[in-house]
Amino acid sequence: MFDHWLGKFTIHAIPYDNPIIMSAAAFMALVTLLVLGTLTFYGKWTWLWKGWLTSLDHKKIGSMYVILAMVMLLRGFEDAAMMRAQQAMAAGAEPGYLPPHHFDQIFSAHGTIMIVFMAMPFLTGLINVEVLAEPPADFMMHNSEFLVAHFHNMLIPGALFGYLAGYMYWFPKAFGFRLNDRWEKIAFWNWLIGFLLAFMPLYMLGFMGMPRRMEHYGNPAWQPYLIVAAVGAVFIGFGILSLIVQLVVSVQGRQENRDLSGDPWNGRHRPGHSGRCHHSHLAG
Repeated sequence: MFDHWLGKFTIHAIPYDNPIIMSAAAFMALVTLLVLGTLTFYGKWTWLWKGWLTSLDHKKIGSMYVILAMVMLLRGFEDAAMMRAQQAMAAGAEPGYLPPHHFDQIFSAHGTIMIVFMAMPFLTGLINVEVLAEPPADFMMHNSEFLVAHFHNMLIPGALFGYLAGYMYWFPKAFGFRLNDRWEKIAFWNWLIGFLLAFMPLYMLGFMGMPRRMEHYGNPAWQPYLIVAAVGAVFIGFGILSLIVQLVVSVQGRQENRDLSGDPWNGRHRPGHSGRCHHSHLAG
């Protein structure tokens, strides 16, 4: 009866012989136990349920969305780093370190996580859409790395950068202190350089005819571009790490960065004009 419910999923389907999958599963199990144990040890279950999960406070609801997006960003980046490392190595006789079926699973999981759970469907990019709408170009590039570059060009600078800007802008309103400016700039440059290095080469690979979802390839001319893309993934990794460090440093120095004005960016009036004088002028 249970076999009928579970279909093909049996105890024998668990890949005990794959150290990468089993190590990842063990790590996630340990993290889950650590989180559950921490909440239990400090008696925070009621605080979590009443103060956050069932809260009607718009700031807390928004903060939970941001937290979820950041967690999914880390999860999606992990998949991206594994794929780029595999493609940077798997040329010619070198098989790389991921078996084909695992690479396909990572590819699908990465796309689902980053689109649905990180950036949400983002269907803009008229220039790229126009290019793919031309039959000769569409025939050559539709299932190529050009399409991968196109998706990420829409999601990262088109959506994610805006989300991060909103996160930086509204953080003081939600928590009462500003984020560290120095680490904000470090994160910005790592994200910008990393994006350009990671995805611009994929446009060229699309023009060169490289299909997407390839865990191994026999064309050595593709490898230099994939190595550059892997270097870009490293920069993006530093960008994510910079955001984490920024948050930690900002929390530690929150007393120095307190905002008591309610308007940390001086957005209520023009520079050089006080709000009082402006309103007095209007009243007069």
